[in-house]
Amino acid sequence: RCLTMSFFRASQKWSAFSHKKWSYYLHDEYALAQLFLEMRYPEFPHLQLVVQNCLLYLPPVQKNLWSYLVLWVYGGVVADVNSMPDNFHADTLQKDDDAIFIFDVANQRMNTTFMATSPKHPVMFYAIQHSLLRILTADDISSSDLVYQTGPEALQKALEQFSGEEGQDWSGGSLPRTVKGAAQKDRSAKVISSEEKYASPIFISPKGIMKEFGKMGIEVDVIQPLRGPAGGCFSQMHANLDKAIGGGHNNKNP
Repeated sequence: RCLTMSFFRASQKWSAFSHKKWSYYLHDEYALAQLFLEMRYPEFPHLQLVVQNCLLYLPPVQKNLWSYLVLWVYGGVVADVNSMPDNFHADTLQKDDDAIFIFDVANQRMNTTFMATSPKHPVMFYAIQHSLLRILTADDISSSDLVYQTGPEALQKALEQFSGEEGQDWSGGSLPRTVKGAAQKDRSAKVISSEEKYASPIFISPKGIMKEFGKMGIEVDVIQPLRGPAGGCFSQMHANLDKAIGGGHNNKNP
């Protein structure tokens, strides 16, 4: 994929860490589809069914789910393409850091544009499950609420489930804070403030983001991000099933 100069400069800053025994990957649509559809996840039995039937027109929701999944499988750091390292360096992560998440102080919610975990971290397991639940039970999968529900909300609920602290308030002077797993005592997660500025956005305005992606031939609408058939995920699955069996559920032939 050809990058604009702004995104290329950011990728160069991220890839500069590779000399510190890091590997840097820029994932495109092919890599996203490969992770979703070419691997098997018995721990997430509904994942591929949801991806194939309900996320075709929902790139922002795909991105949220993919971010959790790639960290679940491989671990490492996931950073949005519209971000560059700020106060994050190759030695920022220590050997005893099991997971690091960022609380967005300005918007009072978790931030999913930068996450770091070790492989198979329980928070990612819970985040994937909460996201799938939201998608499957949404009355209308074309609602923009789904982007938030599978993003900051899913991560917040995953952290709550992991720590056993429902309704945890991450704001105020409580950050940074490390929580231990309620059921997984050997696992931990650190939540830091966005004021630490591990990574900063390249473009802030929606129009700026859309214009930059447009230069790469990618249509991104961050103002009205979801474009797809209205209705729930289950109805979409049923519609696709009708097409697959050639005529719908009224077909009486065996």
